[in-house]
Amino acid sequence: MWLWLVCHADQKYSKPVEIYCGEDAIEKFILKKFEEVKSCQSVMRERFNKPLIMTTENERDFQNSTSCYICERKYEDGGKDKPVRDHCHITGNYRGSAHGICNLKLRLIPESIKIPVIFHDLQGYDCQFIMQ
Repeated sequence: MWLWLVCHADQKYSKPVEIYCGEDAIEKFILKKFEEVKSCQSVMRERFNKPLIMTTENERDFQNSTSCYICERKYEDGGKDKPVRDHCHITGNYRGSAHGICNLKLRLIPESIKIPVIFHDLQGYDCQFIMQ
């Protein structure tokens, strides 16, 4: 078995090819995949927490907003439907005025983000063990 981790967003998270041969190759491969998932989640928790960056223009947009940019519904009077400043936690950039509940639905939760795994040339005997 060989494993190669590639991060297209930032090459510093890519890892060199690892090759392993042995009777327990499938078990080692699966365990290594779980280790890599935990590593990716750790990077996301560490890096996906940039604070809000608001320009004067962003603040003006927020103050003048009458509806949520996510669901496009108008804000109701009475205070319970108060707008919040939504921002990207990866870049820190302001995205728009939103309902609090709409904003929470856009949260990045590292444990729930799907990490793509690509297999190439699964013609051999081992593929039946990996794909179970």
